[in-house]
Amino acid sequence: SSLASCYNSLKIQFYDLNSKFNVQVSKKDRLYLTLYYGQDQFKRQEGLGMNSFGISWDNMASTLRWNRVFNHKLFMNTTINLSRYRYFLYLSSDEQEYWQSSISNAGLKSDFSWFLNQNNTIRSGISITQYLTNPGNITLGSPEEEAGLRQVPKYKAMEYVFYASNEQRLGESWSLNYGIRMPVWVDYGPTSVYYFDQNHNVIDVWEIDEGKWYDSFVVLEPRFSVGYTFRKGSSLKAGYSRMAQFLRVMSNGTGPFTSLDVWTMAGPNVDPLLADQVSAGYFIDWAKGKWEFSMEGYYKGYSNHMDYADHANLLYNPLIEGELRFGDAWAYGIELMLRKAKGRFNGWMGYTFSRTFSQVPEVNGGDVYPAYWDVPHNLAFFMSYETRKR
Repeated sequence: SSLASCYNSLKIQFYDLNSKFNVQVSKKDRLYLTLYYGQDQFKRQEGLGMNSFGISWDNMASTLRWNRVFNHKLFMNTTINLSRYRYFLYLSSDEQEYWQSSISNAGLKSDFSWFLNQNNTIRSGISITQYLTNPGNITLGSPEEEAGLRQVPKYKAMEYVFYASNEQRLGESWSLNYGIRMPVWVDYGPTSVYYFDQNHNVIDVWEIDEGKWYDSFVVLEPRFSVGYTFRKGSSLKAGYSRMAQFLRVMSNGTGPFTSLDVWTMAGPNVDPLLADQVSAGYFIDWAKGKWEFSMEGYYKGYSNHMDYADHANLLYNPLIEGELRFGDAWAYGIELMLRKAKGRFNGWMGYTFSRTFSQVPEVNGGDVYPAYWDVPHNLAFFMSYETRKR
């Protein structure tokens, strides 16, 4: 009976709202608007001699896109986008006292596609995005109670991006795709920047005023791929790309709150994650395209890979960057897929062998160890049979 009462005290609810709207303003202009909001809640009611608690999280995203066709060779997409994700851990039944983390962004970008000729398609674009993150702070019911609380620094940043690429065909067999992307990341206040010594103890703190710039990063991200198509429906492809990641999610898989993710940004104590990847693959189809087979291998090397100190405190810690440890990581693998694309019976089967390893000087005695997302074997399949045309 006590177990049934416990179940009756739980309150679980969730909902998602979606809307989409598009209108053709003129023969050359079209507007697209999408809106999304979702919320999930898990609460325990008061009673049974237990304290109440609850968690909730919500997502908001909206996009307004303007598609402009200048002529049969040139068109543009300009997009305004907003998003916000929040996570709450409630400390009181009235939900007026809680721990909260959040991440949000607002951006504007324009992408251009120019079909120069039948052998060259040029794509380029620019974007400006503002990011805001709250790694997790506590709100109490009154200003007097909040006066004694420690504050985890919040982060603000702007990202400016330019890219350009060309998809080029050389005859009937060869194809090239090459380009470059250049993100510029700028951190600004208000926030508090802590500086640590070699033993990760605080040696100084810098209070940043509203709107003041205090750190920046510029990364060049080249991309290149080449493909060769044989006459019998098969092809070879190979490529290289460099990628940078400035937003870093902190989630200690060994901790008790594995679902309470918090975010930090590249800054004085956190360099951006860099990844260089090379890949090569073989693709073939036969029986007039009814069957397809692909085999791809890859190697990916990471620098500034992030891990954590033993027993790291990530949930409510103003000195959270002192818990971080940095080193290298690398991943490699091979992916196989067989697909039947046509006919009443169709489907696919895929198998991936992959390994991911890390080496961080202050973790595991400096020895190599599998990363926490290391999954050596993955097998997946899908089958579908069409009984009748309807």
